Amino acid sequence: MSIFLSGGVDLVKTIFLILQVICALSLITTILLQSGKSAGLSGSIAGGSEA
Repeated sequence: MSIFLSGGVDLVKTIFLILQVICALSLITTILLQSGKSAGLSGSIAGGSEA
């Protein structure tokens, strides 16, 4: 429990904020690097419902 005492909460919040920013940037990069409509996860989620 010593991590939550004497400013440890700020350290934990900072670590979680950094992790959240890294995850968000990697997700944005992954989405932008997809090539075409039916590539990657978007094709499997949509089921290839092109007419």
